[in-house]
Parts: sequence; structure tokens; C-alpha cells
Amino acid sequence: MVTRFAVTGVPAGGTIAGKATLGPPLPAADIRSSGSISGVAAMPGGEIWTVGSQNGALNNDNRYSHADLRLFQTLAFPQNTSAPQISGSAVRGQTVTCSDGSFTDTPTFTRQWLRAGQPIAAATATAYTLTAADVGRQITCRVTATGTNASTSADSAAIVPVDPAQAGAPGSQGPAGPAGPRGSRGPRGPRGRTARVTCRFLANRRTVRCRVRYARTTGTRTRLVRRGRTVARGTLSRSHTVTLRRSGRGRLRAGRYIVVVGGVRLPVRL
Repeated sequence: MVTRFAVTGVPAGGTIAGKATLGPPLPAADIRSSGSISGVAAMPGGEIWTVGSQNGALNNDNRYSHADLRLFQTLAFPQNTSAPQISGSAVRGQTVTCSDGSFTDTPTFTRQWLRAGQPIAAATATAYTLTAADVGRQITCRVTATGTNASTSADSAAIVPVDPAQAGAPGSQGPAGPAGPRGSRGPRGPRGRTARVTCRFLANRRTVRCRVRYARTTGTRTRLVRRGRTVARGTLSRSHTVTLRRSGRGRLRAGRYIVVVGGVRLPVRL
């Protein structure tokens, strides 16, 4: 259907506002010859048609004949290539958002949220919070793309909001993502105090009692070693003392020994 424009004074066989020369007559079989004409008409596809002669006569239907119409100019306008989309949870009280969709040209965008096809008052932002009036009704978002010459609108697919009580249970948690990269090594801590040991023979010389200072753990198995062989064993107590008992026959002799506490080797002289 041809759209009516309030434009008059079309020159015969010439140009309009110096824009372009009138083209050939509209073909008789072209359905775009139908509709009301008042100087200039816009067609689908951005074509602008005009009356090609000041002497064009109205027919019995009070319309110009197709032979009186000329293509004046084809205007570029945004064309929708991907419809807008609504994202978010369709539950009363939740906020949903509307994407731009995809359009040719480099247009600017405006939005209008619709309830059952009718504009919702003051709902022109990218985001919209669903209300009780929206429950059970189709909610869509209309994006209008305005280019240099014209505007084009496209509607999103509809959502139908529900009350929170009707919403389904949350889905199960998805699998854990891959582990992140290992962090940098932290600063080195302060140096601890060096463990020390003092030992003495008991009367029978088959037992040695030692006191270990600054040992990190208690309950640690402790050995007394001489010349690479373990000659006595014991367990470090909470008071950091240990009684080492001879593991073989005979008495222990005076000399140099090593007390091994949890992997730490402490030399001692008995």
C-alpha cells in the first residue's frame, strides 16, 4: 500500500529539490500502483515514487494512473537481519533485558516493551522488571533502528511470565571449571631457631636421657646413632625430653653420637 505524504508541487519530468531525475513510469502490473498519492509516496524497499506529470489525471477511483508515477529515489534504510532477543528469567519481579538485534547501516536504537501487543507505559529502557499485570500475557520488545533516511522496527519473540510459585526448581549446578594457573610463590618466612640437644647417661649406661630445645613436633620417634648404626631408641615427649634405651647388649660408651629427631640430625657428646 502506498503511503500518503503531504508533499505537493511536483515538477513535470524534472527533479524534486534537486535530488534526482524522475525515472521510468511504473509498470502496469506492479501492485505498488495502488494506493493514494499526494505528490510523493514511499514504497517497501525504500523507493520514493512521485507523480511524473502535472497533467496526471485522477481516474474514476480518485487515484492517479500507474503511467503517471515515476521512481524518484531509492533511500537506504536499516534492514533487520537478526531479531532482538529477551534474556532473563520470565518470573514476576525479575528483570529481563532486550538486545539490539542486528541491522544494516549504523543506526541508533530505541525500545518499547509491549504487553499483548500494546505499548507498556514508560517501558522504553533496555531492561524491564516484570509486574503482576504481565503474568500469563505475552511480553515482547520492539527495537526501532533509525538510520540516515528512515527507521525500521523489529519485534522479539514473546515470553509469558509466571508467578514465583509457578517457577520451576533451580537446575543442578554445572561441572566445575578447570583449575586456574598456579599463583606466584609467597615471600620466605623468617628463619626459625636452631634445634639443640643435651644428653646424659643414666646410671646403668644402657639408657640416655636427652632434652631437645626448639623441636617443632612432639611424639616424634627419636634415635641415637653412633658410627652410622642406631644404638638406642625413644619418643620425644611434650616436655621435649626423650629417654633413649639401648637396643642391643652391653653398655653405651662415652663419645660422639647423633640424635635424630624427625629427620633432623643433632650432634651430641656423651
